[in-house]
Amino acid sequence: MEDFRQTILDCNLGDLGYEGSQFTWCNNREGPHFTKERLDRALVNCAWQQLFNFNSVNILPVQTSDHNPLLVTTQNSFSPAFTSQRRLFRYEAAWTKQKDCDDIVKKAWYGALQHGSKADVIRRGLERAIFQQREWNCISRRNQQKILYHKREQLRALQDANTGQTNNQIHSLQRVIDGLLEEDDLKWKH
Repeated sequence: MEDFRQTILDCNLGDLGYEGSQFTWCNNREGPHFTKERLDRALVNCAWQQLFNFNSVNILPVQTSDHNPLLVTTQNSFSPAFTSQRRLFRYEAAWTKQKDCDDIVKKAWYGALQHGSKADVIRRGLERAIFQQREWNCISRRNQQKILYHKREQLRALQDANTGQTNNQIHSLQRVIDGLLEEDDLKWKH
């Protein structure tokens, strides 16, 4: 441990601090053998701090490990301004897990004007379906993010207050959150 401390000094590293729970590790035992510690830290050097004028470290709730993940957020004043562009529409495989996705497409398709050439009817149907799915996706994603946020906050509160008696509740809530995250996982795989 002394060698580790010396290495931190030699490399001129400093701790960015944290927001959230003060603990980053738990041994997941029950009763008097239950232990929590702050083992994980975000260390940076002077060059990092000069490059990024804003640094934030959030200690997130544990999902599958015995260590809490650390989310490091940075920002520098040299970042180019964000420009908004219309994104290309892509059907996401994760949508197949949503119950109402098929209904959105059917309603949009059959709600389009059905007169004119076949090409015009198909074009209007596709345009309407794309528009409806974009709208539905925004609302659906926003709702799922709210649910996920609340579940993670419940998990954080349970983990912070845990003294070894709520391990079963924590594991149950972790499984619920894992189920919610499956859809995002599917999105990023494709």
